[in-house]
Amino acid sequence: MQLKKGYPYIIILMMALFILYPQVNAHAFIYGVDSAFHMNRFYDTAMQIKTGQYSYFQSFFGFQQSGRVVNAMYGPLFAYFNGILLLVAKTWYRYQLISSFLVLFISGSLMYCLAIRNNVKNYIGIILAVLYMLSDSVMAWIVGQQFTGWGAAFLPLAILMGTQMVRERKIQVVKLALAMTVLLQIHVMTSLMAALALVPFFIAALYLTTRRLQLFKQLGLAIGLTILLTANVWGGMLELSASNNLLPVAPGIDVSVTAPRIAGQSQAVLSSTASTGVGSGLNTLGISSSFLWIVIAITICLLVNFKRIPKLLWLITAVGVTFLWIASDYFPWHQLAHLVPSIDYIQFPSRFLVVGVVLLLLSFGMCLSQLNHFGLMSLLGGSCVLITLFLFGQTANQEIQNGVAAYRSPQVALPDRNLTIAAVKPAKLRAMFNDQDLSRVINAFNKPTPDYLPFFVKINPDQYWVYHPYHLYKSQILTNLEPKQQQKTMLPVTKRVVNNGLNITWTNPLNHKWWIGVPVIKYANTIVEMNGKPVKVDTSTIGKMFIDSKPGINHARVYYQPTWKFKLALLMMVFAWIGLGCYLFLKRIIIYLKKFKISQN
Repeated sequence: MQLKKGYPYIIILMMALFILYPQVNAHAFIYGVDSAFHMNRFYDTAMQIKTGQYSYFQSFFGFQQSGRVVNAMYGPLFAYFNGILLLVAKTWYRYQLISSFLVLFISGSLMYCLAIRNNVKNYIGIILAVLYMLSDSVMAWIVGQQFTGWGAAFLPLAILMGTQMVRERKIQVVKLALAMTVLLQIHVMTSLMAALALVPFFIAALYLTTRRLQLFKQLGLAIGLTILLTANVWGGMLELSASNNLLPVAPGIDVSVTAPRIAGQSQAVLSSTASTGVGSGLNTLGISSSFLWIVIAITICLLVNFKRIPKLLWLITAVGVTFLWIASDYFPWHQLAHLVPSIDYIQFPSRFLVVGVVLLLLSFGMCLSQLNHFGLMSLLGGSCVLITLFLFGQTANQEIQNGVAAYRSPQVALPDRNLTIAAVKPAKLRAMFNDQDLSRVINAFNKPTPDYLPFFVKINPDQYWVYHPYHLYKSQILTNLEPKQQQKTMLPVTKRVVNNGLNITWTNPLNHKWWIGVPVIKYANTIVEMNGKPVKVDTSTIGKMFIDSKPGINHARVYYQPTWKFKLALLMMVFAWIGLGCYLFLKRIIIYLKKFKISQN
């Protein structure tokens, strides 16, 4: 059954709209577990673009204008893309629909492309695309604004590079570099999982090829090009990490507890939603009971057609099952956490599930494509497809319905014990999502996520909850309260972004100098100026500034001064992109000239 070239993508497009229909019909905004964090990120970049006041490192528009660093550590270029998307959409509701549609359409299209390039039949490729769109890994963005959903959307691109590596016994340097660059610019964790997944494919290609040295050279070139194209990502991370004790993401209290089970749910650690299954697609594996049908079908297919199964299919299946095992509580996470405590920063082992889903869906499609006649195996395969589509669809629809129900509830947002919501009527809160004043939602919903704050000491995972940075950030920045042990006064301040920096104004009510707490974060390379001259300031445990203030009104200017090393890294990235663009353009010209010459002959 062959379909015309554009039809599969039209079907995927229609399916994306169908998935979003319950939300569109209810005109609801689904405020998920990570909404506050990412909405502040994108609001910051949107306002930078709108005003022309750029600050690559510190956020002077989002995150209560606290000057904390987030985007430089978390998909910097993609944050600006989302900022542009937000400006085009003009309201948060429209932005959510557009971004959710893009995640669904991209994930489905790339999954379909992965399937077709691996000799899966067209109609089966469409089924795989729809299944992937409905998977928890992709739906994580739609129902919880978890950025793993964006990473999942582009992951099939990297897996495609792996299967091509084995088929062709060589590495397509530019394509592999671009695939990994896209993932790195979006979600570093997904890119690391993709790199890990590509290792078995590289080993297989190395075993099969007779030109092993050439394969290593191609790998080196791909890695080198990726480093150059993502120099802004690792350059920013290295600069900040080298000069500050950055707070890592909150560790899981016990990684083995947050690992999913084959059936049932894992326990909550960072969010109350994890225990309900609402907007917590990566924290539960309720979907695995439906995904289990695919695993069973693959197993039977491999056993029945043992001798006729291609080696690549065995490899894809083996790697997929391995990642499914890594993502489960059958993997020795507890023992590993004892040996390597920092493993707790993974938070949820179920993050690895996305690689297993992509590979096993591909394996399932390749198995179905080998069934050339109607029989018991075809009947089994078709039954598994129908059952899995129903279960996947039911799970995805239920999570969207839960999000819609939360929007209609008095709280407006999905349950989250760390979220603080302004004390206004629910109807007014709902109206904010359709207001073109984007700052209203940002100011009404606050969550004290302390990632990447400059902490006063370097902490280990077992110390994180002793200090509890969530409480520190909430008390010192969100509620503008000072720690009781600090004998320094905290007063309200006004903030204004000018000349790519933050101008702050506050008043010292005393008739003598005094230390005034200013809810703005200072990093090692943050410059604080008063009267045009740099001044030294004191900082709290999380980097909030205390400034020695004269009686009356005080003014200060805050901005970030990057080192020459980061500027060099940024320059390398720009030249790498320009160079790559010129190379690809010239390559196209040469191909065209060759074709033209042949046609003339």
